Amino acid sequence: MQKRIGFLLALFMFMNCCAYANFSLDCLELQSEFLYFKPTLDQSHYVISSTNNRFGGNVYPDGRRHMNHSRYSPGFRVGASYSLCCENAIDARFTQLRSHHSNSVSGPFLFDTIGYPGDGAQFPEDTTYEGTARSHRHFRYYAGDLNLSRLTFSSFCPENLSFFIGLHYAHIRVKEHFDSVGTGIDGSTVTPVSNHLTRQTKFWGIGPQFGIDYHYDFTCLGDGLLSLTANGRTALLCSNTHARFRYVTTRTGPVGVNIHNDSLWRVTPTVDARLGLSYKFCVCCTEVKVEGGYEFIWYHHCFDGITGLDVAYAGDTIDLYSNLNLHGPYLSLQIAF
Repeated sequence: MQKRIGFLLALFMFMNCCAYANFSLDCLELQSEFLYFKPTLDQSHYVISSTNNRFGGNVYPDGRRHMNHSRYSPGFRVGASYSLCCENAIDARFTQLRSHHSNSVSGPFLFDTIGYPGDGAQFPEDTTYEGTARSHRHFRYYAGDLNLSRLTFSSFCPENLSFFIGLHYAHIRVKEHFDSVGTGIDGSTVTPVSNHLTRQTKFWGIGPQFGIDYHYDFTCLGDGLLSLTANGRTALLCSNTHARFRYVTTRTGPVGVNIHNDSLWRVTPTVDARLGLSYKFCVCCTEVKVEGGYEFIWYHHCFDGITGLDVAYAGDTIDLYSNLNLHGPYLSLQIAF
């Protein structure tokens, strides 16, 4: 009789621990998140505002390089998880973020920092212009994850550590428009300046993913449980990048410089990490968890910007790669049945 009572008591304590662990027995969990992320690329400068720095008949930049600063933009993430038992679970999620950023600079002594240099197209070639430079950037990010996770450490109820493996898919599109208008001096003649640039990169990739998920239960608060949450994951994507470039000025005619790259296949690493606080409670036998924190996402060299090199030969071009960084706060709502 004592053995039976001891067994039932141990079973009750075990099930109570599982109720506050990452996974519940045969549990379906639905998740929705509000994201407020800031997307950032490495190469975002577009113009120099200079002083009238002349020496020996030439003009040299003496001033500030201006950047098209990105802003925080809203996005969302939805997901579902099914716990097979107290140790294993299958989960899937989808993330979307769209963002638009614009900036402009006006002044009497401007130098464009993007576009085709010199005799390739850009005007003025070796002097400043007076006018306005504008940069517009459109950004789209889609990602999907499918993972199998296993709870490996839950001997003590306050701590829960799980490892997961699966697949990560990402689709990124960045489109940039740049315009500089005004007047420049060609010798002793004042001439109009009109430069228009469009640069676009499409990136997508899929590959294996590995990560860890950690929860530490601080204390009971009211009728719920307050916990520290941390999640980190990394993936290697088999990725494809395709870039286009178009530049039309007063020197090129209506067609201008119009080129695109062949598709490039390569391996791209990515990292995702987040840290937050969660509060879990029950409503009508349904487990509800509210979580908030900060998240960081990084993709290596996913943006390809075609750039002209030589001031005399228009065909000299290279690819200027940039990393993509996403970071910002998130707010999550999870419901378990």
